[in-house]
Amino acid sequence: MSVGFRVFGRGAMPTAAQVKAYFGMESSNVADAMHGLGAMSADVAPVYRPMRAFAGPALTVTVSPGNGMMIRKAIAASRPGDVIVVNAGGVRSRAVLGGNVAIDIVAHGIAGVVIDGAVRDVDELRALDLPVYAVAVTPRSGSDPSGRGEVLAPTACGGVAVVPGDIVVGDADGVTVVPLADADAVLSAALAVRARKGGADDLDARLASARAGTLTAYDPAAVARALAAAGCADLTSPWRDLS
Repeated sequence: MSVGFRVFGRGAMPTAAQVKAYFGMESSNVADAMHGLGAMSADVAPVYRPMRAFAGPALTVTVSPGNGMMIRKAIAASRPGDVIVVNAGGVRSRAVLGGNVAIDIVAHGIAGVVIDGAVRDVDELRALDLPVYAVAVTPRSGSDPSGRGEVLAPTACGGVAVVPGDIVVGDADGVTVVPLADADAVLSAALAVRARKGGADDLDARLASARAGTLTAYDPAAVARALAAAGCADLTSPWRDLS
């Protein structure tokens, strides 16, 4: 067996209904539902803004550091709606994805790409309306036939373990990964977080409540009590008077 140079079968994947339920869910609320776990490092960020949000099953790829050859194989193994998640070793000096590969990705109906590595051709990615998250942008290419790696095997990206079929949620805040086995439970918890804290769809209503002094998600009195209980000094005198 050629460990480190393999392509596996798809295995378990979320249902279309499970994926659809995550459409429009904020990555922050999903992360809160998992107590912060599953949220990728802030280094993995949109390569252009604004960028449309997405959700879909993880099609995982691990590549030789700085060489994106196996991403091409992953595209061939993809299905519409997949999110390609790439462990590129965090290499910033060589792009593992560029415009021509992105064209193929869009043609296959892939929902987004998340790369712990570098990309290039940002203007083309923007024109294609392809959501791409990466740790760097560089003009230097990094893909050639010497590239090795694995497709549809467990990997890591942005400090998060990712298994094929996990649900990947991306928006302006970043990327959160939901383990497939926990998808339904996390969704219920994320909806509860949204009901308590709010989401993009009720921003105007929350602003109006704040102006009216009736916003319930943030209670200044409760904050004051918590700080006082922790020993915070709430002084009335200016700081200069301390001398």
